[in-house]
Amino acid sequence: MMTRFDRSPDDLLALSEEQAALGLQLQSKLDIAKVDVVAETWIVQIVQSYDLGHRASLTSMSLDRPITPDPYPLLPAAAAFSVSSSDITDGQPLKDDQVNKFGDTSPQLSWSGAPEGTKSYVVTCFDPDAPIVSGFWHWVAVDIPADVTELAAGAGASDDSLPGAAFHVRNDGGGKNFMGAAPPEGDQVHRYYFVVHAVGEETLGVNGNVSPAVVGFNLAFKTLGRAIIHGTFQH
Repeated sequence: MMTRFDRSPDDLLALSEEQAALGLQLQSKLDIAKVDVVAETWIVQIVQSYDLGHRASLTSMSLDRPITPDPYPLLPAAAAFSVSSSDITDGQPLKDDQVNKFGDTSPQLSWSGAPEGTKSYVVTCFDPDAPIVSGFWHWVAVDIPADVTELAAGAGASDDSLPGAAFHVRNDGGGKNFMGAAPPEGDQVHRYYFVVHAVGEETLGVNGNVSPAVVGFNLAFKTLGRAIIHGTFQH
């Protein structure tokens, strides 16, 4: 901890005179200018040392980590049905259209075989490989009508491009739309799970201001089935 000088130069000189009046041994005359220079130099050295150390820690930081498990088998069991895409080949790299750097175009999706009793759908895109505990939600479209079995490419541009009364919940990038793949440069391969959730109610019971986690929590109790396809991307 650095000692703080709360006395002004005049105060220090007055203190010297007080010492003499009391018969105390006089302290050597204090050169305030030199004290200021020494203190300032010391502070600069500390700041520079911290800055260099901080930069070194950032440049040497590694994102190496175990591969995160596929999250969907860890959820409550639900019936499986089929989903296909003219833009995504399951397990293969995404097209540039689905990459944030080149465009945020949501892929074409078609599904069939949803369980009996399906009254609406939720469509999501989730990256479990983001280097954070919660993963990264790229797309959350809620309350898609039960008679819809396809989303055209680009349907995730805004609420206006979704069918019926469907709407978006804000993705983890902050937008109410589809956000393309955007993993850190040089990181491991990321997986992007596009999931059609068959819901047993006409509305999930949330609005566009909730988080994707709230959507997921409601889906845990209301999902009848899931159709899953995933692509990958690495910078």
